[in-house]
Amino acid sequence: MARKTPVQPTEVLALDTDAVNAANAALTLQGQQATRLMSAYNVTHANPDALEAEIRGYQTTAVEAMFAIGARLLVMRTVVEHGDWIKRLERLNMAPRAAQRVMQATLKFADPSKPRDKLLGLGKGKLIELLTLDDEELDVLSGGGDVLELDLDDVAGMSTTELRKHLREARADAEAKDRLIEKRGKEIDKLHTQLERKFVPEPGSVAETETEQAQYLALQEAHTEALAVLARLTVVVRDIKAAPSVSEAMEMAADNAIRHACQRLVDIVNDNGLAIDLEELVTPAWLQAPDDAATQSKARGKRS
Repeated sequence: MARKTPVQPTEVLALDTDAVNAANAALTLQGQQATRLMSAYNVTHANPDALEAEIRGYQTTAVEAMFAIGARLLVMRTVVEHGDWIKRLERLNMAPRAAQRVMQATLKFADPSKPRDKLLGLGKGKLIELLTLDDEELDVLSGGGDVLELDLDDVAGMSTTELRKHLREARADAEAKDRLIEKRGKEIDKLHTQLERKFVPEPGSVAETETEQAQYLALQEAHTEALAVLARLTVVVRDIKAAPSVSEAMEMAADNAIRHACQRLVDIVNDNGLAIDLEELVTPAWLQAPDDAATQSKARGKRS
């Protein structure tokens, strides 16, 4: 009789106790979330396949069906992984954004702790548009008050498209008014500060009043800009004249540009009644030989 081969003992694998405990804790948390949602929205089970089948049946109904779908989506979202969630939405022909809006509508309009029964007769489309309102605004509207210049009768008499358009425009108008009010408030605060603050001239400034200070700053800015323009003109003229094959016409154009700039400066001097000795500006006395300086000084005396 042949001898039997002895059976080797099976190797026992060591378990990662921490990983097992973490997985169990995650499953417990998911189960608690699912149980809470099931109790709140009267869903009898948390089986993803059965929930998907029920959602498919409810998709053909109206507002109540939307809430039923939303409740089941809320439960299903807590018991499936992210990748599986997207796949199940695809099998239901439901975009993630649409699913999110249905779940939001369920939380806003079907939560037993926030009864808003008067809004339920508006229809699925209008309820979806009203998701842009916050809880306080929804409570006001459900209670018969006005929100964004609309009451419940106004909303009922509108089409979904009209409601969407009105809400967007009203919200934009409200935001624009808030920005305008904020801007005017800052301007008033600035004016009050200026009125209450005693004017103190800046160091080195010749201004003695706040108006003169503004004028002085404008004068300095204009002066700096004028010097910068003249410096640019100087560079352009120099580049033209330094060109190896510059034409006579281009040199003449450059000279005329300088003459015209000088003429404008002379016009400014005359318009303001200033006495400016151009010869002194071109060749100051300290650059001249003693005899030349004396001669020019006498000539200026005769002219004056």
